[in-house]
Amino acid sequence: MNYNKDIMDWDQFPDYDMIWCDPPWEQKMVKYFETVMRRDAGVEAQNTIINILHKLGSLASTEKPLVIEYSEKGHELVVETMKICGHKFVSKHIRTYDKRPFLVLIFNEDINLYDTKNESELITKTLLGLEDVKTVFDPFAGIGFTAKAVRKAGKKYIGSEINPARFAKLIKVNI
Repeated sequence: MNYNKDIMDWDQFPDYDMIWCDPPWEQKMVKYFETVMRRDAGVEAQNTIINILHKLGSLASTEKPLVIEYSEKGHELVVETMKICGHKFVSKHIRTYDKRPFLVLIFNEDINLYDTKNESELITKTLLGLEDVKTVFDPFAGIGFTAKAVRKAGKKYIGSEINPARFAKLIKVNI
């Protein structure tokens, strides 16, 4: 199940056991996505990374695992914002994808990350080890990278993406 919505429009998230997401990294990425939205859909959006993170933190359950992939630079803002929203910071793990370092930030509940350099395999094998997790929600679905890994783990995937072009790719990849 996928929703063509902006996280800023959500009154509540759908039913899920865990959130695994990759929000825009820093304000420059927010500006880039806003430019793409104007080009692809003629939509004017004016968000700040703080607004986006605060909305995510305030809507996510503090009783369920929350995993956020973020750049090394700026990840302190994510941790601080999630703490303000009541989430317990558990751990951070440095990863590399396409020679780009990033962090996997874990909140609320300790989970064991599968140790691999392949990001898709990291998600899939980590989820295979989480028997309590049946449904994973990704509010920044993009074109479905996380969706593929979640489905490969045999879990139900729910994703949200505001950009219609990216949403169409997400649906195409996951049907």
